[in-house]
Amino acid sequence: EDTQTTNGYIIEGSIDSSADNMVVKILQLEDNKEILIDSDTIKNGKITLKGTVESPDIYYITIPGIYGNMPIILENEKMSITFYKDSLTKSLVKGSQENDLLKIYHDDSEVLRTKNTQLGQRFRKASETKDSLKMAEVRIEFENILKTVNNKHLELIKSNTNLVTSAAILESMLRSKQITNKETEPIFNTFSKNVLDSKFGKSINELLSVSSTEIGDIAPNFTAPNPEGKLVSLND
Repeated sequence: EDTQTTNGYIIEGSIDSSADNMVVKILQLEDNKEILIDSDTIKNGKITLKGTVESPDIYYITIPGIYGNMPIILENEKMSITFYKDSLTKSLVKGSQENDLLKIYHDDSEVLRTKNTQLGQRFRKASETKDSLKMAEVRIEFENILKTVNNKHLELIKSNTNLVTSAAILESMLRSKQITNKETEPIFNTFSKNVLDSKFGKSINELLSVSSTEIGDIAPNFTAPNPEGKLVSLND
């Protein structure tokens, strides 16, 4: 087998050449500390990042001088990224199923965040006028939106049991109590070995063995240092 192509990750990035001489960094977040994994300087609107990861995991790409950061699942594949200078978070990754799934999750979270803001304003207005009926309506509306999105994510997880991103999403749902231990177990048991062995797989396993009262006490590790690139657990 040709180890050159399968041995690690290769990321080829392109960005508007006005960003030339800026540095693109891949960071890992460990206990809220940023660890530099790799970097490259933009030349003629292009960068190349190469390396190896043990197991697919979530990292962040930043370009100091450009606002925000971009969550990415680093896996030993060849990927290409189109960076958007005005919004790093919206940059597009191609060539990786893990990141295709991450993008769906991220986009859904954005939609939810927007809806949450709108409904939050409506809720405040209703509470100012002490309109308890309207307050209950808004709450039900948000719960229904949340339920729809959660169901969509569960279907995505069930049809991608070989992707580490599925475990990352399931872990986030379990931590934020969008899904019970009892509902999680049968899904978790369908995951492939590489997913079970990943950081998120191990984390779910731990959460399932802890009594459910303790789950809420553990700070989620599926978060980013910057609000723009943040991977929210859905109850956020």
